[in-house]
Amino acid sequence: MAGPSTPVSMVMSTLRLATVSRAQPFGDVWELLRSGRLQHVPVLDGDTLVGLVSSWDLARLAMTHERNELVSTPVEQVMERNLVTLRPKDSVAHAAKLLAEGSFHSLPVVDDDGALIGIVTTSDVLRSLLEPQP
Repeated sequence: MAGPSTPVSMVMSTLRLATVSRAQPFGDVWELLRSGRLQHVPVLDGDTLVGLVSSWDLARLAMTHERNELVSTPVEQVMERNLVTLRPKDSVAHAAKLLAEGSFHSLPVVDDDGALIGIVTTSDVLRSLLEPQP
């Protein structure tokens, strides 16, 4: 059973974790987010997390840029760089606190070398806190 002291490694998403590289065209991310299957796409340089693009970023950019201009723009130019991240042993309560204090809805989970190993969303945290406790 999950609860506030549960490590985020027990509730993070690892399946269906689509990623892109910083040099890929934004059109690749556009299609992933537009499909509605994903809300957040981590950006990697090799295995290292360097950014994130969310569906909110897509909506914001779509309102201020022409689609033709955006689809060929490298992801690196539009990604969020100042990320708040978690480590696998951080608690769900810690993740909840960070999400409540921030203006974002996902927290990438990285190892000690900065390699992406998962992502925790607001939904993951809420689901784990609402599960019955032993």
